[in-house]
Amino acid sequence: GEKYHTISFQDRTYSVKSFRTIPQESLEDILGTCEASGFDSYTNQNYSETLEIRKLNGISEEKMIAAGNANGFHVYQLDDTSKPETFGELLALYSLAENLEFSSFTQYEGYKENGHFTLNDDAYLWQILSDCRDAKPDNTAESFDRSERNYLSFTATSDALGVYKRVVYISEDGYFATNIFNSSYIYFIGEDAAGKIIRYAENNSTEAEFSPYAFTIAGTLTEIGDNYVLIDD
Repeated sequence: GEKYHTISFQDRTYSVKSFRTIPQESLEDILGTCEASGFDSYTNQNYSETLEIRKLNGISEEKMIAAGNANGFHVYQLDDTSKPETFGELLALYSLAENLEFSSFTQYEGYKENGHFTLNDDAYLWQILSDCRDAKPDNTAESFDRSERNYLSFTATSDALGVYKRVVYISEDGYFATNIFNSSYIYFIGEDAAGKIIRYAENNSTEAEFSPYAFTIAGTLTEIGDNYVLIDD
């Protein structure tokens, strides 16, 4: 993934979605091969390799593919800014119900956190979302404005989609929004559907500890020793 940031397959250009290799169970049929190339800025040399292309679990190869070799496969996404014209098309193109699990979420009022929770079962949520197939995208904003909304923020992690701890928002005013693709996708599913999802999640979950995206320390590295470092925070 780090060696080949972009690849070309069947006259389409794809960019690597994640540097994390994906498990074999996320891979389906072999679609073919491609010649990938890169440039090593340290040695000033070009390099190339033949990569195997595989279909991802239920995902349209026109949107995402897996590319790799015996060392592992990475998710690549089509370089395209267009968005599915309906929410149903989005569900079908990426097999979201099969590839995305709703498990952890945070309750928000604007940017104020009101607790972290673990959902007991997400089957009902997908049932409600499957009834919103006619929902249209909201193209009036480039990103989802959370400042004056009440909403749930679900953690979105999926090997097949090549995402780790991104988010899906469900807001009281009727929106489904996510950043799991190249840009922000916002669909108006209606206040009734969103309300059912929010009420179910709040009534069928347990409180949980906050899970950070990554463990970090902010400070100045002052010393590197034998199996230790000193950081002035």
